[in-house]
Amino acid sequence: MNDKILPASGEWMVVDPVEIGSSLSTVLTRSLAKSLAAKFGDPWTDELEAAMQEKISEFLAIAAELEIAAVRIVVTRPDGVRVSRELDIDLIRRTRSLQYFPEW
Repeated sequence: MNDKILPASGEWMVVDPVEIGSSLSTVLTRSLAKSLAAKFGDPWTDELEAAMQEKISEFLAIAAELEIAAVRIVVTRPDGVRVSRELDIDLIRRTRSLQYFPEW
């Protein structure tokens, strides 16, 4: 079974709570960009890092406002199989990054 969490074409991603979904999508995108930059030897500048950290701060502010301890991501595959992961807000706050999944 493929338990990759990042959605691909034809797959749907749902975030719970939904109110934090847009912010999480932005942080996921920037975190993935940083990971890919490292993988392919591209520079990750101080400006890019600062922008990502700003988005993480915005994400954490929304999480604090919602008083949540975790965010659940559920991806539905075209065949109907669902894969889910939980992101721990306190761990993100302490590390200033998302917990990376092995398939990233």
